[in-house]
Order: sequence, then structure tokens, then C-alpha cells
Amino acid sequence: MRHEGSLLGIVAIENTIAGSLLQNHELLRRSESQIIGECKLRISHVLAALPGQRLDELSEVNSHPIALMQCGEFLKAHPQLKAVERDDTAGSAAEIAERRLTGHAAICGRLAAERYGLRFSKRVSRPTNATSRASCCWPTATTPTATRVPPAPTRRRSYSACRIPREASPKY
Repeated sequence: MRHEGSLLGIVAIENTIAGSLLQNHELLRRSESQIIGECKLRISHVLAALPGQRLDELSEVNSHPIALMQCGEFLKAHPQLKAVERDDTAGSAAEIAERRLTGHAAICGRLAAERYGLRFSKRVSRPTNATSRASCCWPTATTPTATRVPPAPTRRRSYSACRIPREASPKY
């Protein structure tokens, strides 16, 4: 966001299962962004694999560490599945689809599974009211428009960003 003046950032800061996401608090502190709001996001993950794959054919599940934690009960019930941490949930789905990884599944959102042509068998996150609390951020200074969103300071992604027209931006 520092390099792109038309971005609105959404950063998860707390999760009902994982607790406070302290690394994201630090990212916000260093970002020089202004927090302009807060939202709650309901957590809902599915198990997604290549079409035709059955649960008993899977040996590995890829996802973000927090998503793996949120689906811990499912993973404990299926000890044959090796949980492997990846950078993000949608990226895990994309990798399985692009590399045609048989025997692998992703824990991701339903929309990510659909976008990458994966079949999702069932919801695997807790059916409770699990949510993430997120801060909505806006750059404090106007900067030149960049052609792409800069990467996160660490490999693990823990934020989202979207472009919005400058005229639709908050007036701060």
C-alpha cells in the first residue's frame, strides 16, 4: 500500500481460534497506513482437490498455518493426511490445480476451489461462529501509482489489497 495510493488494505488482526495475530499488528504499525475501519469475516474452509480424487487417495493437505489450525479437528480425524504449511489458502489451491498434484488437497475457501477448477468435498473448518477481525487501512500519504501491489515483508501473506477509485476514497 505504501507504493500504491489507490489501495485499500484489509489486514486480519484477531481470530477467534488462533487469537491475536501479533505479526499483523506489527505490519500495520510499520506500514504508515491509517486504520479507517474494522470488519468481521466469517471463516469457512473446504477441502479441495483435483476432480476425481477421493479422500482415501489423499496424503497431503496444503494451506496457510492459521487455516490448518482452524481445521485441526478435521485433520485429527484423518491422521493419514500430512498437513503442509504454505503461504496462503488460495495459493495452495492454485498450486494443486496448476501442477496437477494428485494426492494433494488444499484447505481453502469455496470460491478459490471453484476458481481453480478443484472439487471440494466438504466444509472442514469448525461449524461454529469462527471469525477473523480485520482492520481496513488507507495510505496516509498520496504516492505515485505503481503497476503492481508490493509483496508482504515476509513470505506469509496476511493481508489483502484492492484498488478503488481515488474519488471514492475516504476524505482524511
